[in-house]
Amino acid sequence: MKWAIRFLNGHLAGQILPLQEGRYILGRGEDCQIIVSDDGISKKHASLEVDEQGVFIQDLKSSNGTFINGVKIQESEIQEKEKVSVCKTTFDIVNANDQNIVPTSPPAGVYPQVPPGMPPSQYPQAMAPYYPAQHIPPAMSAPGQMAQQAGTENPEEPVKLTLKNWFKNYLDKVVLPGIYKLPVWIEFKWVIASFLIFFVVMVTALSAIPLIQILNSSVAQESMNHAESIASTLSRMNYEPIKNELHSATSVDYALRRPGVLKAFIIKAANGQIIAPSELADTYSKIPFVNEGRTKESISVKQLDSSTVAAMVPIQFYNSKTNVHRAEAYSVVIYDIGALASGNKRTISLLVQTCFIAVVLGILIFFFLYKMIEFPISSLNKQLSAALTDESLSVETKYDFMPLQHLTSNINSALSRISAAQESQNTSEYDRLTEMNHMIEMIGYPTLGIEMESSKIMGASAHFEEETGVSTERILNINIQDIDDQALKLNLSNLMERIQQHPYEIASDSLEFSGVEFQLSAKGIYGKEGIAYILVSFISTDQEQEEAG
Repeated sequence: MKWAIRFLNGHLAGQILPLQEGRYILGRGEDCQIIVSDDGISKKHASLEVDEQGVFIQDLKSSNGTFINGVKIQESEIQEKEKVSVCKTTFDIVNANDQNIVPTSPPAGVYPQVPPGMPPSQYPQAMAPYYPAQHIPPAMSAPGQMAQQAGTENPEEPVKLTLKNWFKNYLDKVVLPGIYKLPVWIEFKWVIASFLIFFVVMVTALSAIPLIQILNSSVAQESMNHAESIASTLSRMNYEPIKNELHSATSVDYALRRPGVLKAFIIKAANGQIIAPSELADTYSKIPFVNEGRTKESISVKQLDSSTVAAMVPIQFYNSKTNVHRAEAYSVVIYDIGALASGNKRTISLLVQTCFIAVVLGILIFFFLYKMIEFPISSLNKQLSAALTDESLSVETKYDFMPLQHLTSNINSALSRISAAQESQNTSEYDRLTEMNHMIEMIGYPTLGIEMESSKIMGASAHFEEETGVSTERILNINIQDIDDQALKLNLSNLMERIQQHPYEIASDSLEFSGVEFQLSAKGIYGKEGIAYILVSFISTDQEQEEAG
């Protein structure tokens, strides 16, 4: 596990410094690995030993001592969230792998000691997490080696934007915010209805594509069947003339009279010469399909293009010499697919039927979906109304839907708090908030009052903002974890923790506002069931010195 040191106040407040394995000296001296120039810190104040197990601190016989959570120590392991104080500077140790921890570039003079046994050639790599190569302190450079010149470091590579990340970002920041605003502009049920109407329209429109393809395929197949049937009939009608070699008696009039037939003729099997109709006699067909069909002794049917199909049926005779049936001629029919096409009316009719079915199903889906959404909300509302009237402490839902379960849990928690607050009001002898404000006004220094249970700042003295420069409007009635001033937030959190651990003691700390150092003193005030609130006074060091003088 990797560790980092986080400064909570002092001139390094807010800095987060990653720690490698090894030994660090903390103090004011220029030869220290972590230089803290606050007054009261010794030149070599304490040492930090960092390994995989954790971080150990040892006081180096400093003038003002080293404290962990307000307790003076000589040597101890630092646990996470424990506050280490060296005079007026406070820091803690955090997990550097935590996603919420963002290491900062350390200020000048803060650098680690090279781990024992590391060869000089690896010094620059050891410094990499703390400094660019050109900023490694000269004392840490390898013997005989100069730090790299400025500008030689590799720039950070930009984060690669993948299609998945782009789509998720676009969905979260562009699409969904617009969707969430729809129920604000339109009644919720009409939003659901609009989605279902969109669904019906899209289903109908998209279903037209396969529907047209199926219809076209069906018409083409039916046209080929018709062409084959007409060609077969034509073969039977011309069987006797071909058998008796009476070519002048052959005729294709029957086929040409049939709807959809574009061309019809009889050809010789031997050379493809046209026998009938008479006006094309002794000529040859230029259709490739005809020449392909002559190579077969069977019926051939083929779609020539998107609008025509062709069929060839052999006229066969038995040859006693070869003892086989052989084709002497072929009847050929070219057929127009459009003759059997259903036309736009039939296609539109099918689309209308599809749309009607989708609309009926959409209405049913809308009804049941809306009722399924409405029921749990109405049920919770009725239970909540009953709970507020009958002073019940819980509501429930049987829906297996996590956001709804969380809502139910929060409602139950709110009901419990309301009940507890009512009981507290009924049993309280006086108003604790009024007492807090009276106590704040009695103290002459700038003072804050923090409610222990909610961790909210509930009161501030009249001259607090004037003395510290912190706007009371921005901190009153908010949780201390929501304070914008990070240093103030961390100090107040530290004082609250120490008051909880040692409720009968006064916890102290220091904090700087606009260049003025303030001494913070916190004391817990008990109620009937433990500490009710905490009073934190802010005394400037200048004022302390004047009073001492």
